[in-house]
Amino acid sequence: MLTEPITWQPASAELPDAETNVLLAAAELGTFEGFLDGTDDATGEPIWRDVTALQVSGVTHWAQMPQGPHV
Repeated sequence: MLTEPITWQPASAELPDAETNVLLAAAELGTFEGFLDGTDDATGEPIWRDVTALQVSGVTHWAQMPQGPHV
């Protein structure tokens, strides 16, 4: 069995590199894979998207993707 720790970062404190897939957590959507697509020019707020590129809101935390098994 392989286990890996996941370290969640508050989205309000630190942002991941843009266009890098990460795990996202949002209160109404649960936990899912997505990415940061820059920031809104008018508000400075981060623009989050799921892996299908659909814009999502309410992201509270993010984490680096786990490495998975080395085969």
